[in-house]
Amino acid sequence: YYTPLDAIKDIPVIIFKKNLLFLILIIFGFIAFNNLAINEQFNFLGENSTIENIEGSFYDFVLEEPEAISNETKDIEKSIFKYTNDQRKKRGLNELIWDDKLADIAREHSLDMVTNDFLDHINLMGENPTDRATRHKYPIKKYLGGRTYSIGIAENIGSMPTGNVEGIGYIYSDVDSIGKALVDSWMASSGHRENILNPEYDVIGVGVAFDGQYYVATQNFK
Repeated sequence: YYTPLDAIKDIPVIIFKKNLLFLILIIFGFIAFNNLAINEQFNFLGENSTIENIEGSFYDFVLEEPEAISNETKDIEKSIFKYTNDQRKKRGLNELIWDDKLADIAREHSLDMVTNDFLDHINLMGENPTDRATRHKYPIKKYLGGRTYSIGIAENIGSMPTGNVEGIGYIYSDVDSIGKALVDSWMASSGHRENILNPEYDVIGVGVAFDGQYYVATQNFK
């Protein structure tokens, strides 16, 4: 999982901006994996500097809707969305609202991981989730009331096959079973669970891509 700075408390926003002070604390969290199913979480606290708009063909493949992205993977995204909100409702938390632009950012990252064969919150261009949102001109600042605000995009990523999965059991190949298995695996990890159940988040985007064996999923929260 990747969690941004939750809040900057009791500090006037104008002073925070003026002084350009920021604290970055990187905590590598729990990484659980076996030979069939992989989840990764990453904890990041701090404000990220804005990156330059990236031009070129590195991400052009995202617009081509390759086989890795299909109606099936988009249905799995909605299944993940449903089971994520089910977990929140069980605990009396607000339901997350689907954000199309955040879903596009998440889907791009899942497709990038499938295309370039990696599973990480940092892509091959060195961008973390907040950097990727900034490149897409997605607002990363959220005012929490008073003089507090949060900066950044939180993220869960995971990879799930179908069939017999060690440590999980049998995963059927329908979209509902795949989506539920991914959410269940995140809920079994404290860091992923914290992102799913964070009461300060109110929007989510989910992106899924398929590499022929694994369904690679990204959840982005704000």
